[in-house]
Order: sequence, then structure tokens, then C-alpha cells
Amino acid sequence: KIQDQMLRIIQIMKLNEEEFCMKERPTILLSHVGTRDPFNEDGTDGPLLSLLGIKEFRRAYLFYSSDDLLRQASAIKKEVEKRKWAVEVKYIEAKVPDPTDYKMLYQVMNDRCQTILAREKDANIFISTTSGTPQMATIWILLNKSGLIPGELLQVQDAKYSLDGKPSYRKITLDLDEFPKLQSPKEIKRKLTIYKTKWEYLEEKLRLEKYRLVGKSEEFRHVLQVAKRVAGYREHILLTGETGTGKEEFAKYIHEMSGANGPFVALNCAGLSEELLESELFGYKQGAFTGARKDKKGLVAIANEGTLFLDEVGEIPFHLQAKLLRFLNDNRYRPI
Repeated sequence: KIQDQMLRIIQIMKLNEEEFCMKERPTILLSHVGTRDPFNEDGTDGPLLSLLGIKEFRRAYLFYSSDDLLRQASAIKKEVEKRKWAVEVKYIEAKVPDPTDYKMLYQVMNDRCQTILAREKDANIFISTTSGTPQMATIWILLNKSGLIPGELLQVQDAKYSLDGKPSYRKITLDLDEFPKLQSPKEIKRKLTIYKTKWEYLEEKLRLEKYRLVGKSEEFRHVLQVAKRVAGYREHILLTGETGTGKEEFAKYIHEMSGANGPFVALNCAGLSEELLESELFGYKQGAFTGARKDKKGLVAIANEGTLFLDEVGEIPFHLQAKLLRFLNDNRYRPI
């Protein structure tokens, strides 16, 4: 019971803290001016005056797209001052040649609103979708749901449609599973960059675990960077290091990073006779020696378009080293 009471107290404290933060931050209204502002045809308050009368705002930014709407915005400001409401009304020009052009409306309104948001960084933003054209209401929803203009969407309800006969407002959430999540191109690009970075990190982590390449030192990271860099070139690579340091695993890592089409083929040169080593590397023709009943491909041919890793290459007999060097220089060889 004591734990339950403590949890309840913590929850109440958190709620009070959130409410306090909301009150401390300035509350801003964004809205276009409509034909029913400032008053309806019957003389009652239009959508904007109704909203300003029932909800407190520190500032209201009213957008207009014509000279007539500018006069209506000015009338709203005068009426607010006449009623001595605390809200500061500002009206902003947002003219477009064609008010039904969604693309132009989107660009102009986003530009104007971003300027406001840069000044009102800590504000709680509310957007009224009631005033203005249906196209303007659509633009508000797109800008808000894409994340370009954060805040809450509001819809003003006329007094004649409310139960108590007074104007009211309601929040537009659109938090439905079937409603698509809208995102701006910049936001999509930003998230794709994050996802790509995370994917590359996880892919690299799995690749290192696959080849048991483990290390956190600066030297280890440097070697990995060198390995990635040389993997992009179709050149011969010499890996040096003490026994057990993972030269073959690094060779496999370089092979995978290179994107080679052929296989990874490894051969331990230590302990093999010159004849056996030569036949393993270059193959042989039928009848080349006793027991050579048919042609056999060497590892050089098998690893074509891939990677041939020669472990303990220093153990190769000198005579065979000369043949191997000729192959490395000319990319030619002759089977036994």
C-alpha cells in the first residue's frame, strides 16, 4: 500500500510539473483569416473571435491572402483590443496568385510559419483549421502532420452546434492506425541517414563477429580502416603478424569487403613438398606424372575473380617462389 501511494504521489508530481511547464511556455495561435471573421452573418462572433474568447493565447498570428482579408484581420485586432483581451494579435501577408494551388500555398505558408517558429522556439503552438478555405485547412494538416509545424490542430465549433449553445473547440488528433504518417522530405532524409548509419554499424559489427575480429584499441581500428581501404583495389596484399593474430580472418574480411564475385580459397604452404605445393597452386594436366589420370584445376584457377590466401608464404621453396612471382607479375601460369 505504501508503494502504491508513493507511485501515485510521483504520478501527481509529474502531472503537475507538465502542467506547470505548459503554463510557463507562451501559447501561440496560428490561423488563416476566413470570410466569417470577425463576425458571422447573424452578428455573432466568428471562428477566430470565438476561439480567442474561450482559450488564452499570448499571441495570435493571423494570415491573410487578399486586401479584403487584411481588413478583416485588422477588424479582429481592433475587436480584441476593444474587449481588452490579453492576446497580442499580429497579421501576416500570405498572398498567392491562385488560392487553390496546393503547392504554392504549401510553400508560402511553410515559409511564413518557419519565420515565426524561429522566434517562438519555446512556445506551445496551436493551429486553427476552421477559418480560411478548404485548401488552407488541408495545408495546415499537411504541415502539422509532416512535422514541419509542430503543435495541436484545433477546430472551432459554432454555438448552434454545441449542446450548451456556446462556441467551443476540439482537438483534431487523426491518431488512427489507418491514417498515414506524413513526413517532410528533409525528415525522411534525416531518418534514412540515421537508419543507414545504424545499419552499417550493425552490419560491420556482425561482420567482425563473424570473422572473430575483436578489439577496441586505436591500432585495431586503424588496421580495420586500412583493410577497408585496400579491399577496394584488385591488388596483391601482404599481411604480416605473429602466429595467432588472425591474418587469415583479416584476409576473409578484406575478401568480403572487396565484393569479389569469386570464392575465398586458403592454402597453408608450410610442410608441403615443392611438387605437391606446385600442383596445388597451378594444377596439372592428365599424364603429367604417375597417378595424374585427368586434368585438375589448381587453387589459382579456383580462386579466379576471388581471393587466394597463402598462409606461411615464407615457407615456399625458393624455386617455386620464382614461379609464383612470375604469376603475380604477369597473371599467367602453366599447369604441371
